[in-house]
Amino acid sequence: MTPREIFLNGCAEIAANFTDFKPTQKGQKLTKLASNKEILFEIYFSSSMRNYSGSVSILPQVAIYCKRLKKLMQEELSYSTDLVFVSYLSYLTPRRQFRDWQLAGASFEPSVREISAAIKDYALPIFELFEDKQKAVEFMRRHGAKFNKNLSAFDLRPIYFVYYFGGKDAAKAFFNVCLSGCTYKGRFYKLYEELANGAEADFSRSLFWGDTEAKFAFIKGLRILNG
Repeated sequence: MTPREIFLNGCAEIAANFTDFKPTQKGQKLTKLASNKEILFEIYFSSSMRNYSGSVSILPQVAIYCKRLKKLMQEELSYSTDLVFVSYLSYLTPRRQFRDWQLAGASFEPSVREISAAIKDYALPIFELFEDKQKAVEFMRRHGAKFNKNLSAFDLRPIYFVYYFGGKDAAKAFFNVCLSGCTYKGRFYKLYEELANGAEADFSRSLFWGDTEAKFAFIKGLRILNG
């Protein structure tokens, strides 16, 4: 088989373990709608341009989207997104670092089993949490984005979801729990100071990871707490 055929075969083998997800792009993408039909769960497999017969990589990524969120943002902001959460699968596991898997040769079956197990153990519980929007909001209000013990609380991307489906108080709590696990919290204080002094909250320009979400937090009046 060609490297492309090996890769797609790997995607199909993994997809066969998750029959409640709809496979598209020849199994490269698996999607499932939440029971409320508002939230989309996605598992996506990418690969390397440098694949050859002796090396075929597969890189699984998981994401959560909400179309209604984007519509709510578009009603009042120049910036909008339907993305709620995204992560490489390996970051959800005890490995907690970037990792792809090998599908060439004898590595094929062990990699398929390991990826399938990681999706079941670490991705599906996060998806299950978001089956109930209010349950997800309450979790993030208390824990930030630490959806399991392998993740850091610091990931501001869900702040839009928390704000629009949980309200200002929940979003403020989420924002500050996230920042409590940030190693460069001073940048957020500085950004807030600049915005308070009249700087434009330009969503098209990002200087550091999290500043787009912090601009949103500022214009929504979410105060950064000391500590």
